[in-house]
This record gives sequence, C-alpha cells and structure tokens, in this order.
Amino acid sequence: MYLCLLAILISLSSVKVYSREKINSEEALLRYWNRHLCPPVAAAADEPGGKLSEQALAFVALQARLADSARDTLLLPEYGRLMDELQSGQYNSALAFVQFKTAKLLYSRNKKKEGIELILHTKELLGDQHHAFPGIGSYYAFMGQIYIDNGEADQALDYLQKAVASGFCERIDEYYCWGNIGLTYFNLGNTPKALEASFKALEIIKELKDSAEVVSMLGNIGTIYLKHGDYKSALRFLSLDYEGSVQFKRWESATAVQIMKAKSYMQLGHYDSAGVSLRLADSIAGQCNCVSNGAKKEYYEQLSKWLSQKGNWPEYVKSIDSFIHYSNKLNSEARMTMSNFLGTELKVASNMYEAKMQLVDSERQRQLLVRNLIIVIIVSLLLFVLLIFNSHRKGRKAERKIYELNLENARKQLDNYLENIRTKNQLLEELQGQIERHSSERPADEVQKIDIELASKIEQASLITEEGWQEFTYLVEQVHQHFFTKLNVIFPNLTPAEVRLITLIKLKFSIKESASMLGISADSVRKARYRLRKKLSLEDEISLDEMIYGI
Repeated sequence: MYLCLLAILISLSSVKVYSREKINSEEALLRYWNRHLCPPVAAAADEPGGKLSEQALAFVALQARLADSARDTLLLPEYGRLMDELQSGQYNSALAFVQFKTAKLLYSRNKKKEGIELILHTKELLGDQHHAFPGIGSYYAFMGQIYIDNGEADQALDYLQKAVASGFCERIDEYYCWGNIGLTYFNLGNTPKALEASFKALEIIKELKDSAEVVSMLGNIGTIYLKHGDYKSALRFLSLDYEGSVQFKRWESATAVQIMKAKSYMQLGHYDSAGVSLRLADSIAGQCNCVSNGAKKEYYEQLSKWLSQKGNWPEYVKSIDSFIHYSNKLNSEARMTMSNFLGTELKVASNMYEAKMQLVDSERQRQLLVRNLIIVIIVSLLLFVLLIFNSHRKGRKAERKIYELNLENARKQLDNYLENIRTKNQLLEELQGQIERHSSERPADEVQKIDIELASKIEQASLITEEGWQEFTYLVEQVHQHFFTKLNVIFPNLTPAEVRLITLIKLKFSIKESASMLGISADSVRKARYRLRKKLSLEDEISLDEMIYGI
C-alpha cells in the first residue's frame, strides 16, 4: 500500500503545472503585444489573465481582422473604444501604440487628415518614452513617411534613420522605410544615396514577393536614374515599371512612366521615340482621366521641348502656356498641403499642451485644497498668469512661423512668376527669329500670311493682361510689403503706367524685359524713364534705379 502511494506521488510530481500569463501592468501589456504583433503571430492556446487581459486580446484580434481589407474601416469604432479604455486608465504608452496602428490604418485608407492628426497626437503623447514601445522602428518609419509626404525632407530623414537603427514590427515596414529614405534623398538631390536605399527596398520587397510593390520600386529607381543622368538605365527600369503598371491596371502610373521615358529619350536625342511615348501617355490619360497636376506639368514640359525640336512653334507656345498653368496649380497645392500640415501640428501641440496643463492644474488644486485658502488663491493666480503668458508666447511664435512661411511662399511664387515671364519672352524672341528666317525661304504671299498670324500671337503673348497685372502687383506687395502704399505717399501724382514702370525697375527688369512686359519698344521705355526722372525732380547725381530700390 505504501508503495502504491509513493508511486502516485512520484507520478504527480512529474506532471508539469502551467500557469496563465498575468497582464496586470502597462509593461506586461506592451510585452504581450510585442510578442504577438511584432511580427504578427497566432495567440497562445491559453488566454492570459489579469486586469488588462481583455484589452490585450481585443487589440490582437483587431489586428488579425485587418486581413479583410474590404471591411477594415468598419473596425474603427472598436479601435476607438479600446483607446478610450486605455486613456481612462492613463496607460499612455499602450494608448500611443494603439493610436499609431489606427493612424496607419486611416492614412492607408485615404483618410489622411485624420491619420496625420492622430499620429501627431501620438507623437506628443509618447514624448521620449520609447523604450517599451513595440517595434519602435515601424513608428519612426511611419513618422518619416508623414513628414516626407508633407514636404519636410530633413525631419523625415531624421525619423527614417532612427527607424533603420531600431526594430520593425513587420518586414513590410522595413521596405517602406528604405523606400522613403530613397525618396527623401531624391528630394534632397543626393541621387547616389537615393539609389542605394531604393535597391535595398527592392531587395526586401522581392523577398516578400509583392509583385505590385516590386513594380512601383522599379519605377522609383528609374526616376532616380533619370535625375542622376543615367538615361539608359532609367529607360530599362521605367520600361519594367510600365509593363507592370499595365498588368496591374495602374493607369496613372503607366502615364507617368511614359512621360519619364519621353524625357529620357530626348536627353539621348531619340526624338521619334520620345514622340511615341508622349502620344502613348496622352492616350492613356485621356482614357483613364486619372492624371495628377504634377504629371500634367511634366507632360507639357516635355511636349514643349519635343515641339521645339520639330519646329512646331504655334503648338509650342500653347504647350508652354499649359506648362505654366499646371506649374502654378502644383505650387498652389504644395503650399496648401504644407499650410494644412503646419496647422495640424500647431493644433495638436496646442491641444496636448492644454490637456497637460489641465491635468497639472487639477492635481495642484487637489493638493492645495488641503492647505489654507490663501495659498490656494495665490498659487492658482500664479498658474493662471503662467498659462496666459505661455499661451501668448506660443501664439506669437506660431504666428511668426506662419508669417515667415507665407512670406517664403510668396517669394517663391513671385520668383516662379518672373521666371515664367522671362522664359516666355525668350521663347517669343526665338519665335520672332524663326519668322525672320522663314521669310527668306517662302513665297512672299505665304510669308505675309504666316507673319500676320504669328505676329498676332506674339502681340497677345507678350502683353500682360489687366488681370495678370493685378496678380503680379499682389505678389510684389506680398514680398515688398507696403511698397505701393509708400510709393503713393511719396509720389501721389503717378499715373498707372508710371507705377508699372517703377514696379518693373524695383524688380530689376532690364529695359528690354520692361519693353516686352509693357508692350512698347525699348526706346519708348528709355523715354518713359527720362520723363519719370523729370517728373520726380531727380538731380543728375541721383540714380533713378537706386532711388526706387530704396522705397
């Protein structure tokens, strides 16, 4: 009998006793998510216990259900409930991780504004507490993507380099990180590093066997080679991108690739091939109606160069006008994107600051209630004054930053405007020279007919309209603030024509350029300058130009 009892005890001692994992702290919750989501793996058979086990399992289940991409946005209310629970428990690091994943979902599903606002809130919430954040490299990579998409290349590169030095939640995040590093270096003009990063991204996405993304990266590499000046390599990669874009019915990408191929062909002097690519791009764009303003700008730029080689000057002038039109639209879109992003940054920072101050104020008030009423009143007043002071200081700083941004945008727009005008004038001079050369090669009656038609176009293109002058003077006023007000105060009797001449002098237009802008001869400009000196009663030793520069 004793031997039987001993055998039973020995057998019981050999049985392994499994205990359920307990998730009772934020650190344990983050460790659980790190194991099951970075990278995603199946949950253990034994569910965890503890007060945070429900939140742990709920988030893992939500991430697993994202595989159903057609319905994933329907999960947003469940993400919202989970974030509310974590916020109420003040689990800020866990809340930041859930917000990061939710922001990625929103951004990838064309809810970019909501995604940007949420990830910027996550940035403020997380602060410097990154040590327990699961797959922090994925967070850095996403922040880098946000900044590069909104024109902040330097800040994007800082985040992306941090991502490379950290661990990623998923291999696909590493691919996007290297791809965005390539794009950032491309925007910064460092094509060797852009190629290095892009080939690294291509290697990763080939391992993941994502054919559609492989095609996209081939196109990126082709574009970088184009900027680098290696046109043959550019054509090789762009051709692969085009084949894949057609296969996956990515018509916008297919159109852009043909435009880039046309640019490469023209750099190599293959103008017939360039023409084929331009016609193909135009055909695809007409069928899909899916081309961005950036692609249209590039298309008309390459088309104008091709037309100039073919000597089709009337169509050349039209294409230049279209190029200028889409350049202005693209600049306007870029300014709007940057302005909206800056506004969102300021809004999130302000909201977070106010929330933090409210928490600080609430805690201090709770402690001070234990003390006497006089101390409570004094400290409350000091906090109120400090809050107002900091709020005003931050507001002034924000206003100054927005003012500087608007001023820089105005300068760029004015520079673009002036460059477009000078480019157009140069093209018109070339066109005039073409007319003169053709006059000796064609019959007199045919020359007269062509001259009348082209002279009319030259006259229309060289004169700036009243609406154009209004836009022009608005840009001048933005860059040279109060210039026209001061001019009117100092010289109240100036005619509109004299004001226009003074404006062109202020912008350092040559006499020849001023004549083209005003639609008069260079000799007439000189006479107008002489009459202006007389009217302003300038002494001989005083330069008219220097006097106007000083206004």
